[in-house]
Amino acid sequence: MMSLISRGLVKYLNAQIEAGAQAVQLFDSWVGCLSPDDYREFVLPHTRSVIQNVTPGVPVIHSYRHRNVIGVDA
Repeated sequence: MMSLISRGLVKYLNAQIEAGAQAVQLFDSWVGCLSPDDYREFVLPHTRSVIQNVTPGVPVIHSYRHRNVIGVDA
């Protein structure tokens, strides 16, 4: 499922670039809900794939919201 979503996201971001976007952004609001090991195993490979497949030379901003261990925004 994540591979399918990643491929679709790459197509969408590249279409935005073709339409004139000068930069694109990935926003991950769930990153703090996973352990570091789970993030590295289940999310990071797909994030890297998206970033690597965006049109070369276009800046990619990867933002995320981190939550501390008790679930309160840091």
